[in-house]
Amino acid sequence: MRSIVSALEAGDDDRLERVASDPVQLQRWIAGRDVRVHVVGDRCFATAIDSPADDYRYGSREGIDATLTAIDICGPLQERLVALTRRLGLLVSGIDLRITASGEWYCFEVNPSPGFTFYEDAAGQPIGDAIADLFG
Repeated sequence: MRSIVSALEAGDDDRLERVASDPVQLQRWIAGRDVRVHVVGDRCFATAIDSPADDYRYGSREGIDATLTAIDICGPLQERLVALTRRLGLLVSGIDLRITASGEWYCFEVNPSPGFTFYEDAAGQPIGDAIADLFG
């Protein structure tokens, strides 16, 4: 089952009680812009996501749209993401990042079997073609 991100606010004690015996992941909130990077072999396809929703993937449930835009990442960051994917023994990955207003990058997770068509369709990136080329 997919996780759904939501902010935990002061006074949300009742929410914590409801999940006391369920698997829950808590992490510090980091303000910034979401970026999903699909690594395919040596190539990176980065998509910036602009949305005021806690979890842009589910914002439409609340009537909140997300804007996805293809962006370029290069140099050391791209090299590190390709190296991370290789270290994990993967040929393809989907890496969820956030960049802060001051330019700091944070990595939330690496998806070993990423759903990429949402990003490909919205940002016009040839991720599927790159995967086909990799295995072709």
